Amino acid sequence: MGKRFEQTPAYRKGLVGEQIVQKFLEFRGCEVRRPPDTASTGSSHVDFVLTAPKKFSLWKGTELVEVKTRTTLGYSYGRFPVYILPTSQVEGYRKYAAEKNLYLNLFVVDEERERIFWRDLDELEVPLHVEEKKFPVDVEQSNGLYRYYHIKQFVPVGRPGFVDLERLRAINLSSAEQKIFRPLKDDVELSDEEILAESRDAVRKVLRVTLPDEMPSEEKIPAFVDALRSSFRRVPTYRLREMYHAVRNLNAVEAIGAFAEKFYALLDDIKLARMKSDYQTPYTFRPTAPAEKVFELHAPNGTTVDIFALAGDETCLFAEMFQLAAAVGCDTRGLIHSDFGNAIKFAARFYTLTFGTTDKKISAVAVRDVRAIVYEFAFNRTEDAETFNAAKKFLSWWRSVEPSLK
Repeated sequence: MGKRFEQTPAYRKGLVGEQIVQKFLEFRGCEVRRPPDTASTGSSHVDFVLTAPKKFSLWKGTELVEVKTRTTLGYSYGRFPVYILPTSQVEGYRKYAAEKNLYLNLFVVDEERERIFWRDLDELEVPLHVEEKKFPVDVEQSNGLYRYYHIKQFVPVGRPGFVDLERLRAINLSSAEQKIFRPLKDDVELSDEEILAESRDAVRKVLRVTLPDEMPSEEKIPAFVDALRSSFRRVPTYRLREMYHAVRNLNAVEAIGAFAEKFYALLDDIKLARMKSDYQTPYTFRPTAPAEKVFELHAPNGTTVDIFALAGDETCLFAEMFQLAAAVGCDTRGLIHSDFGNAIKFAARFYTLTFGTTDKKISAVAVRDVRAIVYEFAFNRTEDAETFNAAKKFLSWWRSVEPSLK
């Protein structure tokens, strides 16, 4: 690979994307290494080989990893957000995986959506119909054949750290420097002036400082930023993203780069501290008595939540785990090692219930632990405002129905 290519923005963004995914996997207990057939130049067929912990739900044993740093493009007059890869490249990955007899996982780091997406390559090839279109679809372009994957074919599995997002965004794909202002909430449209006013208000309200007026001298910035840690004691994790955007917006016009750099690192530190105990092996308890359904509840979002009791003891109640997760707005794929699964590990334990002499089993949590689990998930784990609000609504409803379960 030529040195000229290695200096291009696309190549540099790709390297940062690889580092983001490596951190993501290692934080989850995976061993990540370069393939053994990596050339002396550093080039390889795929980016990584991972070895997952035992009983891991998303990855099992040794698997291959390929990372792409992409933003979606609009297909069919912009109606369908897609990620695009050369078809020959995809087929090369499939051939390599078959030769190694290993699964290949495709990760996409999307700086625009601030997400890490994932899917097994074999699963990506399973047809998905979105309206009248079937994905993936191969499209002939002037420079070759390309495969278009709809974003719905991927699973969002995490978010890059704020420092890493800035590293990505500092690499411009065009020479024209642009000041990009982003609303603190994704579902609103505001003018640049309104966004900046919203950002100043958010900083004053949460941090209780006015920037840049109250900015100390540069040598005092580390201590100044560290003192802001206490301001986040009552702030839900999802709002860390809002504060990241608020300071980033102000930095675009106020040139507070030295503060912003330290502040993004503080946000990352707070988030990681809250997500302690992530991805540990779950502690599962298997009651000896069989279970039977005793209640059927209907959560605010319409999800059914079945409540079970152990035979002969209707005081010990359990809620079906996957239904409970769906009731608070979670994607249940890979649930054990999701934000919701980690909330269970931190606040309670998993139960496996059986039914009489049948082979039927379900995963459950104790009803007495539901409130603590959902609070832990909502306040410390989820990074999405929509999911936070769904969990908050669920908690309000749960407090009203919980007395009837006793």
